[in-house]
Amino acid sequence: MDRIRNLLLLLALVAPLHMVEQVAFGLVEARIRVGLGAYYSLFTNAERATVVLVTIVSAGGLLVAYALLAGRMPRLIATAAFGLLSVFEGHHMVEAFFRATYDPGVVTAVPIVAVGVMLLLAIRAEYRRTQITWTDVAPAYQTWSRAA
Repeated sequence: MDRIRNLLLLLALVAPLHMVEQVAFGLVEARIRVGLGAYYSLFTNAERATVVLVTIVSAGGLLVAYALLAGRMPRLIATAAFGLLSVFEGHHMVEAFFRATYDPGVVTAVPIVAVGVMLLLAIRAEYRRTQITWTDVAPAYQTWSRAA
């Protein structure tokens, strides 16, 4: 679990650099604006739409915090979500490749994707390490079956 914690900390340090790169060299997240525009169009009142959005994001953040504190499988699921989000930042590399030009965020996307992959691998290793197998249970079963 120490490896997962360290990789999550590294991700927390690299992710802000990703946003700084995007802001410094041209934010091309127009899709977010389009998505938010579509979301806001569902409401007649922009303030109500904002309150609903903040409520959803806050509840999601609290659920992730709870999962991290709960331990075991919820902790692995929560950290896996961060790992997957990190890997999805590879879209900057794909866009830069197909456009054959710089895409704001591509430089910092490389370490973010790398940390995301390492995080997912560490989660898989932790999951496998903590699983109960038949060899763990068999001695108790054999003792129980002889006593009966």
